[in-house]
This record gives sequence, C-alpha cells and structure tokens, in this order.
Amino acid sequence: MKFSYGLELAWKETRNSRGKLAFCFLSIALGTAAIALIQTTVAGVEGSIQAQTRRLVGADLILESTRPLDGAHSTSIRKQLMLRGADRASMLEFNTMAQKRSEDGETLQSTGLARVRAVGTGFPFYGEIKTDPPGQWERLSSKVNGLPTIILDPDLAKTLEVKPGQKLRLGKQDFQIIAVFLPEPGTVASGFGYAKSLYIGNQYAAATDLLQRGSRVRYFDLFRLPANLSAEDIKSEYFSDALRDENVEIRTSREGADSLRRFLKIVSDFLSIVGIVTLILGGLGIGSGISVFLKDRLQHGAILRSLGATPAQVFTIYFFLSMIPGILGSLLGALPGSLLPPFLFEWLKSVLGTDLLPVAVHLQFSWVTLFQSVLIGAITCALFVLIPVFRMRNVSPLRVIRKSLEEDSERNRILVLLGVVVASIAAIVAVVYWQTESAGASLGFAAGIVCCIGLLYLFSIGVMHLARRIGLRSVHASYGIASLYRPGNQTASVLTSIGLGILLLSSVYIMQNSIQAEIDVQNRDDLPNVFVIDLQKE
Repeated sequence: MKFSYGLELAWKETRNSRGKLAFCFLSIALGTAAIALIQTTVAGVEGSIQAQTRRLVGADLILESTRPLDGAHSTSIRKQLMLRGADRASMLEFNTMAQKRSEDGETLQSTGLARVRAVGTGFPFYGEIKTDPPGQWERLSSKVNGLPTIILDPDLAKTLEVKPGQKLRLGKQDFQIIAVFLPEPGTVASGFGYAKSLYIGNQYAAATDLLQRGSRVRYFDLFRLPANLSAEDIKSEYFSDALRDENVEIRTSREGADSLRRFLKIVSDFLSIVGIVTLILGGLGIGSGISVFLKDRLQHGAILRSLGATPAQVFTIYFFLSMIPGILGSLLGALPGSLLPPFLFEWLKSVLGTDLLPVAVHLQFSWVTLFQSVLIGAITCALFVLIPVFRMRNVSPLRVIRKSLEEDSERNRILVLLGVVVASIAAIVAVVYWQTESAGASLGFAAGIVCCIGLLYLFSIGVMHLARRIGLRSVHASYGIASLYRPGNQTASVLTSIGLGILLLSSVYIMQNSIQAEIDVQNRDDLPNVFVIDLQKE
C-alpha cells in the first residue's frame, strides 16, 4: 500500500468524527504552544545576553584585587596591553555610609549604606550610563560650586531624601549631587549587593580619607582590547601562579555575565520542564480521545482485514489517522507560541514600567524554534497513541461476525505494552535532555513522571473497585457512580490527567515560594540588626 493511499484512507475515516477529534487537536495544541513560547523567549534572551556581554560589564578584560594593582606582574600586564593598543580605565570600590547634612554641615539629617565606585576617565568603554537629568555623566570628574560631583542610584537618593543640586558627604569630603543614574554597566559582573551604588571621580577618592590601612577596598583595571586581541587568550597567557600570588583576578566580559546567564539557565530549565509537563498532559488527552475513537473503529479494522489488508497496513492507516490531529494541533499551537513572545514581553514592560532584565532583549520569530516545537508535539502525540493503535494492528477479520472476539493474546498485549512504555520513557528522557542539556535532570524528570503516572493509575483502579462496592438508594447517584467502572469508561485517563495537572500547579507554587523565601530577606524574623565585620581594637 502506498503512503499516499494510506493517508487518504486515514483522512476519509475522520469525516464523520472530526468533532470528536477536535478535543485531541486542542489538547496537543495547548502543550505545543507552551513549548514554543518558552523556547522562543529563552532563545531570544540568551542571544541578547551573548550579544551584549561587553555592555553588561563595560569592558573586555578586568583585573581585580583587594590590594593596589602595583605589583610586578600587574604592572607588566598593564604595560603589555597598553603597548598592544588596549585602552585602560581604573576604578576602585568600597562601602561607606553616605551622609546628608544641613546646609551649614553641622546637623546630620540622614544616612545610608552606599557602594562607592570611584571611576577614571573612559569608563564604561561599552554602552553608556544614562542619567536624570540627561548628559551629566561627562561632568563626573569636574567640580560644581567648588565641590567634586557625585551621581547616585535613584533608590539611594530616595532613601537619603536628596536630589540633584544638594550636597552629600562621604567621609570628610562633601560632594555636589548632579544626577541620578539609570541602568549601570558592571552591575551583573559585581553581583547583587546589599548597598546601592554611587559614582565619584577617581581623583577625589583620597579626599574622603576613607582609604586607610585595613579599609575594605577593591581595585580594578578595565581594558578595551583592539579587534586583534582576544580576552580569553590574554587571560590564558597571563593568568599564572605568580599573578595569583599577587591576589589578582582576571575576568573577561563573558565571565562577567555568567551570573546572569546561570540564573537564566535555571529559570529556562524549570520553564522547559513545565512546558513538557503541559505537553504530557496534552498527550494524555489525545491518547484518551484516540483510545475511545479507535474502540468504535475496531469493526472497520476487521472489515479492512477481511478485504485483504495486512496488520501493518491497518496499523499504518490508523496511525496516520491518530497523527492528523496531533500534527495539526502542533502547528496550530507552535505558530502563536512562536509569534506572541515579542508582544507579551513589550506588554509586560509597559505594565511594570521598567525593563525586566539589565539587557535590551530582542525576541523574534524563529523557524528553528517553530520546527522544534512541532517536532516535539508530534513525538509526544505518537507516544501516546501507539498503545491504542497497536490494538488495531492485530484485530482479527472474524470480528466482523463475532464482536466479542479477543483481537490478541494476553501475552502479546503485555509485550506490546512493555515495548511502548520503554520507548515512551526513552523518548521523554531524550526530549527533556534536548531542552535542558542535563542528563541528571532528564533521568530524574522521566523517573518522576513515570512514578506519578503509575501511582495515579493505581489510585484510579482503586477508585473504580471502590465504586463497584458502593450501594446507594438514589437511582441517579447509583447510575452516575456506575459510570466510573463501566466498559469503555475513561476514569483512569481522566484521574491521571487531573492528578498530573494538580502536580504541575503544586510544583510551580512550591517553586515560587521557595525562590521567594531565598531572596526575600526583609521579612525574616531571624535577621540581625547590625553586621560587625573584622572590627579592630584600634
């Protein structure tokens, strides 16, 4: 039998049952839409981070130490890079209490813990620091009203109740506030801190009298490399034991964005697994619908067998029939799932009134993502329709005249079932590994899904046995309960689907609470009021 003829017969079989198959169509469409939505978003965010790693950090290469970068090896590296055409900017960073005082300087009005960044000319090499009022970054190293200038984080300005035009004291030096800044390069590289940032000119750091012996200061040399130099090659060339002995760390722009990339990887893996669980729920729906549909078509299969069709030909016809709603549903779900993310992202930005990430994210339609989502949806559909379709494969021609005839032996049914289950587990492992690139996550997820489905199936069998033993006086209630165990019922499939759905929602809720508990440190009762770090006697 030709492929086209089998497909034609399968399509004709759907003519009187397309309403019933619509449920299967929608089940797989929703799952595929979730996969496409997640893949498109993750791919766009990862691509944006990859393209903007230098802007995130503000430089190509960074030398960092807790001591001044004047050691022999640090000086040698600096000279070598400068000779090879690199541009350099220096920066030092320390924490202190910023003070708002009265006009006469005698009365302390408010204080706030601040991370001071004293930067040299040229920083940042990539991107720009936007200020409010705009255009004030270039004035950072100048003086206004005889005072050095300072630019604050807007949250710190709100905490201290200050605004541009007012004064702020750091140590023994007063500064003139000229602006607050918007998203800053280097934030991702430095990680999340407990103090908000402010910027001053590098040459005014000593005037604060805060750079004393024992002060916790970090020193940075930032470099912009010419096109013929690779930051990774420079690091491998100079990151020797002697350099580590000077307590100097070398970081590239790619490493500077790794913290954000790792965070997004965890989020994307979690969302991918949520999407796969959604797709599995859709697969259970389509498997349940196809199982009911094919039970009504056993007689048709027997007629085809009596007309000379082989078991393989009958299997092919009904496999094509079962895959039609799966493939069409995958296409229907993948298209909006691939097209909607850019609009959803912009809508979220407008609702929240701020950027969701410290990078400019560009989401766009991808044919690769569309193809992958359709393929995953089709594979899932195939896995869940194999068991009911295999029942059609061995239907006997004698069933035309004897409907109660068993189409296959118990032994063959068990072997077929085991084979399909093993193939399904292997496919789930492969799909999860494809999404997460983690063997442990894929094996653990597959094992968890199999255990949950098994337990839910056993629970549904118990419910059906219990329903047989319940005796009620009400005719209507008895009839309704009896429907749970009548032949052809879908109690097991429905309970399994509902159970997996509750599992998904519970997992998302638990994960949300767990993440929130990790980052929400403000409402904990066991937090100290004061941190004392390395307090010296003098």
